[in-house]
Amino acid sequence: CVIADHVTAMTTAVADHCRLPRVSAPMPVIVASDEIEVPEAVRCMHNGVFTVIVKPRDRREVVNAIHAAVQWDIESLELNRRYIALKKCDEALSDRQRDVVRLLVRGELNKSIASRLGLSVRMIETHRAQILRKFEVKSVVELAVKCTELRLLSTQLSSPSPAVGNLNVPRLV
Repeated sequence: CVIADHVTAMTTAVADHCRLPRVSAPMPVIVASDEIEVPEAVRCMHNGVFTVIVKPRDRREVVNAIHAAVQWDIESLELNRRYIALKKCDEALSDRQRDVVRLLVRGELNKSIASRLGLSVRMIETHRAQILRKFEVKSVVELAVKCTELRLLSTQLSSPSPAVGNLNVPRLV
């Protein structure tokens, strides 16, 4: 966790750090300020600051902000780890297997998929077995869950800002 004084918080280094996607940014930033106007605090939050605290604060408030930032960081790192694992599964698929996955998770049957893609049912069954193996799942329902999770994590982890709403409520990835 980085604690930056408001005067230095939006220097190039800190601002660039905050704008990095979550997969690149190593830690959350807390901005401490003697006094800060709401528009400036909002700008900090939009630039990726975890939270803004107004000085002087009692020690417990600062410690609580640090604990929240560290907890968010731990959770973000776990989501990042999960995303990387799912991305590896996805990258192991051929283009044809991705076509099959899209139709499988929509609930299409093997025969229908074969007809749409101009392949034999046996080839679809082979692709299906390989897809399930690559994603380490036993059913199409589990595959759909992992595909949905991958899509959601991809969207969430590309967002640079961990904070939203009021000044002390962190945005969970």
